[in-house]
Amino acid sequence: MHRSLSLIGLLSIAGCTGAAGPDPNPLVWTATYPKPYQEMTYCLNAASTDYRTVLAFDAQRGIGGVELITPASGFAKSGKAGEFDVRRITDQTSQVTFRSAIRTVGGSSTIEDWARRQAESCAQ
Repeated sequence: MHRSLSLIGLLSIAGCTGAAGPDPNPLVWTATYPKPYQEMTYCLNAASTDYRTVLAFDAQRGIGGVELITPASGFAKSGKAGEFDVRRITDQTSQVTFRSAIRTVGGSSTIEDWARRQAESCAQ
């Protein structure tokens, strides 16, 4: 049950279902990589050692996702940090979209740069 709820949440964020109002996780970047979407999703999940993760797949639609959750520490509660949405373009190519839940003013944040490095590393 928990896994299916996570998948529904990730697919909703990926635009498979609509929601009124502003996106709570605005698009940060999208890039295409020469890696099958399942391999790319598994790698992004495994590479996310700084965060707890929730992994989900919809093989019928060719969509994968990894939600990043910050660990609780001190007085801070755990919370969503961002997410990777991975879509199959071809059998050997995938599109990765990263959305950050951490707001920044005037530029790229640490998590956005970290996410791009993880995706580039996974595409190797």
